[in-house]
Amino acid sequence: MHQALASGQYNDREVRTAIAHARRMVECSRIKVRNLREEEMLKSRNDRDHRNGEQKKRSEVKRRVRKKEQDMKVKMALEENQRVLKEKTQKQILMQKRRMHRNTERGKITEAHMKYLEDQLKENQNEHAQQYDGVSLELSYSASQMSDLKMMEQQIQQEAELEVELEYAAIEASVSSALSSAPLGAPSPGGESVGAQSASVDISV
Repeated sequence: MHQALASGQYNDREVRTAIAHARRMVECSRIKVRNLREEEMLKSRNDRDHRNGEQKKRSEVKRRVRKKEQDMKVKMALEENQRVLKEKTQKQILMQKRRMHRNTERGKITEAHMKYLEDQLKENQNEHAQQYDGVSLELSYSASQMSDLKMMEQQIQQEAELEVELEYAAIEASVSSALSSAPLGAPSPGGESVGAQSASVDISV
């Protein structure tokens, strides 16, 4: 167009108008290209943000699944520990009950034997008092025998009480050891920790 303007063959005004129009079209093209590039960059950034968001969502889902699985494992471990502790404690209480019952039964049997021996001694004392002299010597001997029997009875009773006390101490030590071996600090579904869920067992008789 500049050549056409310089040749003088065309109307200068028309040529200049055409040149101005061409320049405006070139500018429009440049704006178009710049806008397209900007739109492409924005689209790429949006796509990247979307992918990052999806990745974060998937990572969060995986994290929650792992946490839920871990919580379930902790819960199952706590329940298993509590079940084992409960069964062990119940068995120990049953064994203690049996031993105490046997001790009581043996004590009653011993008491019956002692009563029988006392009655026999009293009967013998009466017979000896009627048939023989030396009553004082016989009574002294019988009193000595009765004293020995009383001492035997007291000794048996003390041994039975000591055995019961030792059994109590052994059971309490076993329960304390089982409780201290349970995992601590792990959260349970109700928000309670292991320590808070430790079973308290009454082993009193």
